[in-house]
Amino acid sequence: MARSADRRLRGWLLAVLFLTVLSAAAQDEPEYRLELGGGVGTIAYTGDFNSNLMKGMQFWGTAVARYHLNPRMALALNIGTGKIKGSTDNVSTWYPIERYEFNHQLTEADIRYEYNFWAYGTGQEYRGARRVVPFITLGLGMTHYGGEHKGVTMNLPLGAGVKCKVAQRLNLIIEWAMRFTMSDNLDGRKDVYRIPQHIAIIMDGNGRWATERGLDRTFGHKAGLDTVKRITAECTRLGVKYLTLYTFSTENWKRPVYEIEALMGMILNFMEMELFSDNNVKFRMVGDLESLPESVQKKIHYMEELTSKYDGMTLVVALSYSSRLELSSVTRQIAKDVKDGKLNADDITEQTISDRLWTNFMPDPELLIRTGGELRISNYLLWQIAYTELYFCDTFWPDFQEEDLYKAIYSYQSRQRRFGKTEAQVEAEEEVKSEK
Repeated sequence: MARSADRRLRGWLLAVLFLTVLSAAAQDEPEYRLELGGGVGTIAYTGDFNSNLMKGMQFWGTAVARYHLNPRMALALNIGTGKIKGSTDNVSTWYPIERYEFNHQLTEADIRYEYNFWAYGTGQEYRGARRVVPFITLGLGMTHYGGEHKGVTMNLPLGAGVKCKVAQRLNLIIEWAMRFTMSDNLDGRKDVYRIPQHIAIIMDGNGRWATERGLDRTFGHKAGLDTVKRITAECTRLGVKYLTLYTFSTENWKRPVYEIEALMGMILNFMEMELFSDNNVKFRMVGDLESLPESVQKKIHYMEELTSKYDGMTLVVALSYSSRLELSSVTRQIAKDVKDGKLNADDITEQTISDRLWTNFMPDPELLIRTGGELRISNYLLWQIAYTELYFCDTFWPDFQEEDLYKAIYSYQSRQRRFGKTEAQVEAEEEVKSEK
């Protein structure tokens, strides 16, 4: 990605240099001119072709040093300062999954190559010209953001417009410009529509996906691993902190031996993937570890230790997992602590139970996704999903794309999470937060 951006940057630099040389070869009465200007307008620009759509109002003032190479061509150094106020969506097709409000100051500097379709003139000819002249511009720029945003963005300004001579020393310029962002390291954005910090997924439909194609069920599980890679990488990019995948339940031990063996082999291969190092992902496992084959147990311990240094998203794999088994284990622990005098029965609270769950190292899920068309929970995180938003879709897990993930997150964002409060109470609290 970085190399591609560097190549594009070099290409644009060479193009501007080439056009400059051509213009200089045809110069006629070159002239320097300093121009001042300002304005107000709307903005709608994109950081890439699929996301980060920005829209709002922009107010600016500029100083332009223009060097006329000939009556039609000029090089212009633009320095401007202004303010942008509006919002930005990270979108995919029609599903906004991140929305930020912004109100920041900016300083821009860019060098542009300008071509006037009709001769605009230099020197005395310029001062006497009275006409409307269309033009196009192409250049390289840099924008420094301050205020709520902080950072520097390289961009490629591309514009078109008309110059209207309205007085001896006054021109009206109506310009439409685009800026193609090449790098974006802005931070400090205000999150309006939250990305769930913990997403749990029941990855259902692998076997049916394979059966529909006349394949053995194991082929569906292999295809499902590719989906795990894609969705894990995308969740990391979106800023999800925990992703829990229901990989193998205690009930799945009832399946044919060959399918179980194939699944365990794929799980071992999955833990060999560069997915964790490439995405700064930490690996954790929840479930009945002792029921797993010894080779899988060793691999789990190895991966948990190896990835413990990563501080990005935590990928939690539920293996040989049963929520009822988990709660039974917690109940036995509490009963033993009471019997041993370590805990008073009257002191048992919800937190007492939560602290003893296999999942005690992470928050409860905010969003649970189940693929494959089934409308049940299947003994998965029964305690933890008491207030989790549920999302069901008919798509089989191997066919589950990033777009399907966006739909689920957008559905989550469209809901009001009240936790027993009234709608009015929640809205009042959100208004107070927004004012801060």
